[in-house]
Amino acid sequence: MSASSQELIEVLSRRFPFGLDAQHYLVALDLVRPSHPDRRLTRLLAQLSGKKRHQVLQDIYRGRSEHRERPATRSRRGSSGEPN
Repeated sequence: MSASSQELIEVLSRRFPFGLDAQHYLVALDLVRPSHPDRRLTRLLAQLSGKKRHQVLQDIYRGRSEHRERPATRSRRGSSGEPN
């Protein structure tokens, strides 16, 4: 476990013993390394947020992909304006 993961675990445990609100959860997700998320840290985030661990991992990976630029996609509407 990296020192930053250990520090984050200690801070989260001390500051938020009764759970995380949505804003603090998102901030904590931004501090997790997506290439090697620490198991103890993701377990703690799951416990504090009321989510399952796999949901926390999905949020970590989804959050990183949302920050990347995505190419514009065309609308899937037909000529009449109705969805296909």
